[in-house]
Amino acid sequence: MDEHRDIYTKPAAKPEDKAPALPAPEPAPADLRAMTRRRTTYSMALMILLLAGAALYFFFEEQGRKDDEDSMDVPRTGRGARTATVASIPVAPTDELAIALDQPPRQVPADMPPQRLAEVMALLRDANSLMSNKDWDAAESRIRQVLSMWPDMNTALRMLGALYIQRGQFDQAIIILERALQADPFNVDTFVNLAIAHMQRGRLERAEDLLLTAVQIRPDIAVSHINIGLLYILWGRYDQAAEHLQIAVQRMPDNPSVRNNLGVALLRLGRHIEAREHFRHLINRQPDRAETYFNAAITYVLDRDFEEAMSMLRQGASRCSPVDARRHLMDSDFDSIRDLPEFRTLWSELTDPRVFQPQPSS
Repeated sequence: MDEHRDIYTKPAAKPEDKAPALPAPEPAPADLRAMTRRRTTYSMALMILLLAGAALYFFFEEQGRKDDEDSMDVPRTGRGARTATVASIPVAPTDELAIALDQPPRQVPADMPPQRLAEVMALLRDANSLMSNKDWDAAESRIRQVLSMWPDMNTALRMLGALYIQRGQFDQAIIILERALQADPFNVDTFVNLAIAHMQRGRLERAEDLLLTAVQIRPDIAVSHINIGLLYILWGRYDQAAEHLQIAVQRMPDNPSVRNNLGVALLRLGRHIEAREHFRHLINRQPDRAETYFNAAITYVLDRDFEEAMSMLRQGASRCSPVDARRHLMDSDFDSIRDLPEFRTLWSELTDPRVFQPQPSS
């Protein structure tokens, strides 16, 4: 018995009392097609309306966010917080290229005539020159000509992998460099460039394995220490970063990226005086590098030498655009000086182009 049946309703008719059910008429094929078209049109119209509504919502949200940013007098605490400026990732030179292009390869195919080998080397030298001038398309064309004549030539594969990294084609770089690594598993340049491609794709653990292998194969190659130092900075492992970057600075004392990144690692370790020495060295060598002044200013802020910090901030701001200067000033390391009159004055000047004019580069 149905517990939920209404006992006051009229009993259902007996099966024999019901009228016989008539079969539903089947629509004609033309009617079916018309019905399908109508339903498709209604669905598409509804989807377009939903997408338009979403687009309008995000447009007004973005406009509101921009209005908030443009109206603030001083950047809010923690907004846009960054670490000290870190230099970009250096790409390893391919196969000690200056030597490789001046000498014939060690393993030449037995069936390659001397004239063809000379043509290969000429194409590689041309590709190397084009890469130096950032003419990526022409360089790729030369390298592919080489690979059409010598498909497994390691120098050409490494050059093509490095080219793809420079052009931002990291997946293609990984494919090419894995081929090169299989053919020559002890080439440090291949390990480093393959690690760079994986870093750019967010595979940091794989990059660390490759870079540590490169260091084990050739501990004296600076570019391996540079990249693993940068990787450890990104991970916040500043003690390990400083260890590798100290080695790199010993081998490349005038490389600004190496010294800058070592200064950043030391800064995060609380070794402010040592970090400042490296930033000062950079300022003396390259006085137009704006980010160095901002990094040096952080060391003074953390030592509560606000007068010297403001001096560095003004010098850095005068060497970059107002937009870049404001981006640097939004670093959370400057939170403790945001209420200083000098800081507020500098910020207001950066928002008024009639007041603030960057110094021309020397």
